[in-house]
Amino acid sequence: MEEIITRLTPILHRVFENNTIVVTPELAARDVENWTSMTNVIFIAEVENEFKIKFHFRDVMGLKNIGDLIKIIQKKIS
Repeated sequence: MEEIITRLTPILHRVFENNTIVVTPELAARDVENWTSMTNVIFIAEVENEFKIKFHFRDVMGLKNIGDLIKIIQKKIS
């Protein structure tokens, strides 16, 4: 999990233009200023590029926080 968080952190910083975001499994969109539907699409695309994976629509629709995203990433890369 820590390796994934380490790789997600610069993506979040870049997409949301905020280097002070502390990435934890509990971090949710409501916790990040400027997290909109458009930035969410950009964020997910950047995650796909970083991990060389593709998400299905149903994968991302139910995400509640970064912890949920990490679980999906772990499944896809294992």
